[in-house]
Amino acid sequence: MWRQTIFVVIHQPRVEVARLFDRLLLLTARPGRIVYDGHMVDAATYWTSLGYPMPAQANPTDYLLDVITPDAPGAQPDFFAAEFKRLLLPNIV
Repeated sequence: MWRQTIFVVIHQPRVEVARLFDRLLLLTARPGRIVYDGHMVDAATYWTSLGYPMPAQANPTDYLLDVITPDAPGAQPDFFAAEFKRLLLPNIV
């Protein structure tokens, strides 16, 4: 086992690429704030728990960026940043 961490920045990856992610660190802009830091497979459940279920046929990364991008129709970046601080941040060591 190599025990290496590799960071990759990909803006709106294809579904096939996103499925390869182990973890997802998702940030919103203006200013840059973390809105999710967790396992990729848990992202849909997390978003559903916040009242924003991912549409079944949607590309998850497209959907996530749509709801966190400032000025995008229906986006709630401030809400997601606050929920990250309330729910996920306390669990990060």
